[in-house]
Amino acid sequence: MGRQYADAIPSIDGLELTALCNRTLDKIKDLSGEKFSDHRKMIASGHVDAVVIATPHWSHPEVAIEALSRGLHVLTDKPLAVHVADGRRMLAAHKDKKLRFGVIFNERTRPVNAKIRSMIEMGELGKLRRIIWLATGTFRSHAYYAS
Repeated sequence: MGRQYADAIPSIDGLELTALCNRTLDKIKDLSGEKFSDHRKMIASGHVDAVVIATPHWSHPEVAIEALSRGLHVLTDKPLAVHVADGRRMLAAHKDKKLRFGVIFNERTRPVNAKIRSMIEMGELGKLRRIIWLATGTFRSHAYYAS
């Protein structure tokens, strides 16, 4: 997801991609911006006003809390956190209400999902008792879910 966000940011009015972080710098060598392999160094660098967190789910709290504590705006990919306690720690770290802190729910804006929601709300599909959603376009290994 990180690459998709990195590609999208320059196309949004008022945003500039100034820094990127990946443990494997080779993966981001073709992107513009200062490059870091440690999120703490990027956050402390002074190169950023905000961070988009597109890391493994389990790491969202650490990165968000560090960024918020340094006075940066934070937008994290879903889920907010893996454990409720971590989510609460993240919310508690959002002390400065002038800072923006949010979660990306990109699936909600996809046209197909908006159409399905509209069809359900309009009753076009009748009374639904169960929905099973199968996304076959993405394979995730056991290691992904175990993390």
